[in-house]
Amino acid sequence: MSTPAEVSEDIRRNPWGFVARFFGEAPAFPKQQEILEALRDHSEVLVPACHDSSKTFTAARAGFWFLFSNPLDSIVISTAPTFTQVADQLWREMASAYSKAKFPFGGRLLQTKYELGPKWFATGITSDDPVNYQGFHASSILVILDEADGIKKEVWNALEGVLTSGNAKLLAIGNPLDPTSQFAMRVKNAMTPKTRVIRISADDVLPYTDGGRNPFLLQRSWVEDKKIKWGETSSLYLGKVLARWPDQNVDTLIPIPWLMRARGRSVERGILTYGVDIARFGANRTVRTLIAGNQFLWSRATEREDTVQTATRVISDINHYQPAMTQIDETGVGGGVLDNVRRQLPHAALIGVNNGGKAQNEVKFANRAAEMWWAVRESFERDQIGLSMEDPEAVDELVNDLNRPTYSYNRRQQLLVDKYGLPRGTSEYGLSTEERAAASPDRGDSYVLAYTAAKPFITMSQTTLRRSRSYLPPVGAHDVRA
Repeated sequence: MSTPAEVSEDIRRNPWGFVARFFGEAPAFPKQQEILEALRDHSEVLVPACHDSSKTFTAARAGFWFLFSNPLDSIVISTAPTFTQVADQLWREMASAYSKAKFPFGGRLLQTKYELGPKWFATGITSDDPVNYQGFHASSILVILDEADGIKKEVWNALEGVLTSGNAKLLAIGNPLDPTSQFAMRVKNAMTPKTRVIRISADDVLPYTDGGRNPFLLQRSWVEDKKIKWGETSSLYLGKVLARWPDQNVDTLIPIPWLMRARGRSVERGILTYGVDIARFGANRTVRTLIAGNQFLWSRATEREDTVQTATRVISDINHYQPAMTQIDETGVGGGVLDNVRRQLPHAALIGVNNGGKAQNEVKFANRAAEMWWAVRESFERDQIGLSMEDPEAVDELVNDLNRPTYSYNRRQQLLVDKYGLPRGTSEYGLSTEERAAASPDRGDSYVLAYTAAKPFITMSQTTLRRSRSYLPPVGAHDVRA
C-alpha cells in the first residue's frame, strides 16, 4: 500500500493522470496536458491563448493538482483584473471540478476559497493594492493569473514578493490583446530555462472541434464569422483567433490598450444620450447605442430593415429611455429616419449629423466626424469611459470598430479621421459594396454619436450631470444640424 508521500509524488510526476483519476477527464486537445506538464517542470508558464481554448478549465485543474501534489504546506493564489472574473470564471471552474471528484476531497469550498488546512488552501483575490498580496507563506506556492493581459504592472510586481519559496510557480494565461501589458512583456522576454511559453491558436483547437466534437471549445463557424466581422488584420482577430499580440500603428486613433482598460470598468453615470447609425438594405447594419455620461450601457444592431422599421425602433427607444439628447446619422437614407422621428416626437431633443459637415473647431478638424471621433479618443486616453460587459459580443465588436480608424492631417493641418483604417493612398470609394460593409465601423459610429450627443449643448460639471437625469437642452436644440 502506497504511503501519503508516495501518492503525492505520483500526483506530482503525472499531472494529467491526477486529473483523469480524480475527475475522470481526458484532455480535449494536447495543449491542455502540455500546460500541466510544463507547470511541473518549470517555475513560470505563460500561455497566450485564443478564445474558447479552455484556459480557465485548465487553470482550475492546475490549482487542484498543485495542492494535492504538495500536501499540508501549499497555497494557490488566483487573481484576475476584476473580482467578477475571479469569482465567475476560475472559481466557478474550481467548484465544477470539485463537484465532479471521483473521491471525496475533503476541505471546505467557498465562493473564492478552498480550505484544507492552516497552510494548505487556495484563494482568489483581486486588488490593485500590493499590500493585499503580502503575508502568504508556505513551502510551495502557485500563483494563477487568469485574463493575465489585463493585470496591472503593480500586481505583477507585488506577486514577485510571493514567489520566493523553494517551490514557487506562476501560471499566467489569457487572450493576447494589449501589446503594452506586463503579460506581453514577460512572453517577449522569456529567455531563461525556468520559463515556458505555450501559445494556443485556433489552429491548435479547431482540429479537435470539427465534426461536432467538444462543443465547449472554439468552433470553426465562430472563427469564420469573426474573420468577416472583425477582419483578419484586426487586433481582436490577431489576439482571439491567432493568439498573437497586435502591432499598433502610430496613426491608430484609439489604441487597443486604452480600449481594453475600459472593458468592465464602472464610471460615474450622467445623463442618458442615444446615438443611431443608419443603414438600409444590404450588408451594413443599423446600430443604436445608449450611454449614461461616460458609461456605455448597450448597443443593438439590426440589418435589412427599411427606414420605417428603423424609425419605429428609434421612437420606441426614445419613449422608453427618455434620453436627454439623441444624435442620428442623417447622411443618405438616415435623413428619412430623422424626419420620421421628428414628425412623431416633435418635442424630443434630436440632432441630425452629417459626418462631412463643418466642424465646430474648423481650425483643428477637417469635418464634423473627425471632431467627434477625436473627442471619444481623448476620453479613452484619460480612462474616463467604462464599457459594461453585459453583452460581451457587442463590446468586442465595439472595441474592434473603435480600434480600426486612423488619423492624419491635410495640407491645412486639419485633422482627418479614416474610419475604415485603410492603407495610405487607398480610398473607401475604391471598395466594393461587400468590402465597404465589412470595414464600416457601424457600432463605432453609433457609439461616437451617442457619446458626443450632449457635448455641444450640455456643459455642466460632472456633479450636476449626476443630479440631472431629466435635464433637457434649450428649446430649439432639435432643429440644430451638426
